[in-house]
Amino acid sequence: MGRGSYFRIESAPLNPISLNKSQEKRFREVLTELRPGEYTIYECWEHNDFNVKELPQTARPVVRFFRGDFLIVRNTSSYLKFPDFYRGIHNKMSADEFKDLVKRLLISQIYQKEINITKKMNEVKFILPKKFKKSPRNLSEIECLLVEKIFSCRSPSFKKT
Repeated sequence: MGRGSYFRIESAPLNPISLNKSQEKRFREVLTELRPGEYTIYECWEHNDFNVKELPQTARPVVRFFRGDFLIVRNTSSYLKFPDFYRGIHNKMSADEFKDLVKRLLISQIYQKEINITKKMNEVKFILPKKFKKSPRNLSEIECLLVEKIFSCRSPSFKKT
């Protein structure tokens, strides 16, 4: 994924299948899937037990979200610099609205970086360390020729014979 890449999953609403109504308030339920389509309470997974028998090989823990969209980005993504992304802003707008928001934010971030770079370039200064009393010496003519020769050998047009 690139700097501005993301993966958005839009989901349709689900009804809870467990009898635990308190999980509805949290928008999700945590269950043990015995086989595809057969679920039981999560504690069965923790204890590897269902009706005094070990769970089948197909068993696994699952989390079912009742509603919401999901956004997947890299840890180094530009999105994570904007606090609204942590608040689930992607969940409050359509895919097109979100795409437009991302474009605007990334463009403003690039523009801000350019401003910061320009500021830093204008602030460039040379500071001589206190340890050295005299200014740095200039290279001799022979040293200059040697440096020039080294850099000309590294040019892309240089070929070994």
